[in-house]
Amino acid sequence: MWFTKTKQKRSRVILWLCFFISFYCNAQITFSTRSYGVINTVYNSVQVLEDGYLTCGWTYDTVPNINRDILLTKFNLAGANIEEFHYGDSSFQSFTQENSYSALENLYIQQASAFDGQPIDFTRLIWYNNMGDTLKTRDYFSPYYLEQNGMDYIRPLYSMLMPDSTIYFTAGIAAPVTFNDVCIWHLDKYGNELWHYIYATEADPETCFAMIPWQGGVMAAIYLGLDGTEYGGGGVLQIIDANGNDGGTIDESVWDNGSSGILAMLLENDYIICAGGIADSPDYNSKLGIWKLDSDGQLIWNSPIGDYPTAITNSYYLRNLVKTIDGNYVVTCDFYYYSNDSHMDIKLIKADSSDGSMMWERYYHFVESQSDMHHAIDLKATPDGGVVFCGDASDTWSQNPNLELPAQQGWIVKLDACGCLVPGCDENCVVGQQEFHLGSAETKFKIGPNPARDYINIYLNKISNVQHSSLNIQVHDLAGNIVKSFAPHRGDTTYIVDTTGLAAGQYVVSLVREGVMVQSEKIVVAR
Repeated sequence: MWFTKTKQKRSRVILWLCFFISFYCNAQITFSTRSYGVINTVYNSVQVLEDGYLTCGWTYDTVPNINRDILLTKFNLAGANIEEFHYGDSSFQSFTQENSYSALENLYIQQASAFDGQPIDFTRLIWYNNMGDTLKTRDYFSPYYLEQNGMDYIRPLYSMLMPDSTIYFTAGIAAPVTFNDVCIWHLDKYGNELWHYIYATEADPETCFAMIPWQGGVMAAIYLGLDGTEYGGGGVLQIIDANGNDGGTIDESVWDNGSSGILAMLLENDYIICAGGIADSPDYNSKLGIWKLDSDGQLIWNSPIGDYPTAITNSYYLRNLVKTIDGNYVVTCDFYYYSNDSHMDIKLIKADSSDGSMMWERYYHFVESQSDMHHAIDLKATPDGGVVFCGDASDTWSQNPNLELPAQQGWIVKLDACGCLVPGCDENCVVGQQEFHLGSAETKFKIGPNPARDYINIYLNKISNVQHSSLNIQVHDLAGNIVKSFAPHRGDTTYIVDTTGLAAGQYVVSLVREGVMVQSEKIVVAR
């Protein structure tokens, strides 16, 4: 009998252990981390490591001087800041631009725009490793440099580090007579130029936001301006062969999306996946789109994704496109929401790889002031099926006329496979083997983590037949005092509330509509 009870007890322990291991393995860590201090910070790119994440960005501590250091920041898997590395030169102004791609595991390239005060702009490439060590830097000038009489302009946008350690990078350059042109460089593993290629037209400015490797060379997405303006001219896919020669062009008429601005793309088994704006004026009232082309540039499918803004005061700007481990696609964009209090949220959309249809969309907003600005500059897929994005959450449109520092703060956010910062935000989405539910249909919001330390994440559902402007979210202490409050401007949004100024203890988060409490939840702030 003793042996039987012991055996049963061991079985229960093993079952609980198996359950715990299964839950732990299937659970996905989520976090939102924003930089602190008195310096302005932007994270321009993020790399996914085995033990965490590494961002590359820039920082400066005084607006008048604007001496910008390049900043490498290492985070662990839970989002804690492990170490920061600065690279700078007081005689130059330098800051990293856009995102970058690396096919290697322990070597990365980031491009920066540098300025020496003459004024001469040039591109600075930074080689760095998983530990945040800056291995070397090199500077590159526009091919038009000698024609500009001592003045030059160059804006680096995208770089690719190839498996053989060679590098492609692209930049916008100012032509001596015409508008901006696009220049693409190919460098050897030491950073020496192998060739460069200039895409130029006589009338239209051009920009290149994305490239992919293509048949030994590259395919570059060229965004054309129109009539001397920045937007509305459409786009082409320009092929440059392995020797730096013109390999042909695929015009946007092939995929028939109207005036298409290709802002991100990836290569998938000889298919080209593109994303961007597909409206007549991609800067205003734009509809986002994703489309798939075969190796000849013929359209397989195209699909609008996300809501179409109904007012000219709302607009999208697409930033990134990645493929997640389930084979589908996630894009990020900045969503401009103009009203009495202007906001710019970060929006993520997941699209089905079979036809581009939308699977889910999420908004993210760091609550700080009446006019909060957010940017998701880079996005990467993570091995657990989720994604991580970085950029900045800032207060650059503050009502404060002096714009006290820090106005911009670097921001890195890790989401699960459902795009949730608060696990279980979507009752219809499954993460691994777990299916989360919000609870009853009356649940209006969900909060986490609990206990919280620096932030409370509040996911607000879309509430039918209710103007979100009539709502208010309040954080009370146990004496009933309101210690935090804000008005949510839309549903399907995760609002991140800073709790660093709150004492440790219990608090109540409440959703109030026109003075009447709709829902409340208790939360603990730990220190």
